[in-house]
Amino acid sequence: MIATSMNQPREARKLLEILRYDSSIASDDIRNCLGLGKAFEEDKKARAAEMITNPRFEEFMATYLASSSLLINGRADMSSAEGLSPLSYVAAKLARISETLNSPLGKPYVVKYFCNQHPPFVDNLGISPPIAMMTSLVGQLLSEMINNGLHIDLSALTKRDWQKIEKPDLKILCNIFRDLTYQLPPGSVVLCIIDDLAQYEIGPFMNDTDYVIRKLTRLVAGHDQVVFKLLVTCQGRAMDTSRYFINQTVDLVAEVEPQDSDSWRISTMGTERVA
Repeated sequence: MIATSMNQPREARKLLEILRYDSSIASDDIRNCLGLGKAFEEDKKARAAEMITNPRFEEFMATYLASSSLLINGRADMSSAEGLSPLSYVAAKLARISETLNSPLGKPYVVKYFCNQHPPFVDNLGISPPIAMMTSLVGQLLSEMINNGLHIDLSALTKRDWQKIEKPDLKILCNIFRDLTYQLPPGSVVLCIIDDLAQYEIGPFMNDTDYVIRKLTRLVAGHDQVVFKLLVTCQGRAMDTSRYFINQTVDLVAEVEPQDSDSWRISTMGTERVA
């Protein structure tokens, strides 16, 4: 069923309001990462080029209409790492490219979160970083569905569920995100990018971070009608969440020698035809 934005269910608009969703935050994160990436020194350009030309990453991009997940560990020395991660730049570039991509089945639904743009601490509303991340992903997907004029059914949410959302509650958020993906038109593509996840793999947030990744990886194999692609990057190395990416992990080499072609490789990312 298709509906215009003016006729969207009241509950969909209400949910965005409760989530305090601000679409400019995700856009600003992309813009910031792309801007910082343009000023990279040669060593960071080499690292970005290494990720772009990695066969597993190329396959992830090329097999656009097939559900898949991929974890990329940058293996950077975190004791000396400064500034934006080269992997964050590539993730931002992929998000920007994908948002303007037209596949045979239409534009993808792109949801993304850059953990390094939102340092790990509990904010003044008592929201942990993994919950803030999931709130953003739900808000992004819900907004895209509204903008595309899709009918959104939130009738399964009980009065108690709505109360939990106001806290917000991580389990409810993950369930809503899952249910929204199941309401997308058959053949839709969802690209979910989570960058620098290891920042949230720390003591007080570890359980919540683990829960989010467990739920997202299940969506990769859980859809028959929708393509769900999940890309997770870590400047260093993922810890406990790596177990959800068995045989779906890339460990970049620890040191990369800069090449004259690095800038060209970065600039031509995404110009290849996706299948």
